[in-house]
Amino acid sequence: MRLRSTDGASVELHITGHEFPDHRVPVVEVALNWLRAGPTASQLPNADAEDLLRDWDANWLQVSGSITLADGRIWAFEDPCLATWQARELAEFPER
Repeated sequence: MRLRSTDGASVELHITGHEFPDHRVPVVEVALNWLRAGPTASQLPNADAEDLLRDWDANWLQVSGSITLADGRIWAFEDPCLATWQARELAEFPER
């Protein structure tokens, strides 16, 4: 993804992979426990279960990026600084 301003400054981001590619989210266990509660259980999984579904360790993306300032100076980085759902939101950002 590349964002560019009218003064020539820009930000470019590339996802290079997951920070913890072997980490697994216990989503199946959360769903099974909810189903085991029986047909009388009227609530959806609680906030704790939602946190499990949004397990940060399983969803951190490694991002490499470069920032070019309007005066031409460049700064580059590589860091696990974006979650998968944040990347999805950025991908849906409207172009102008």
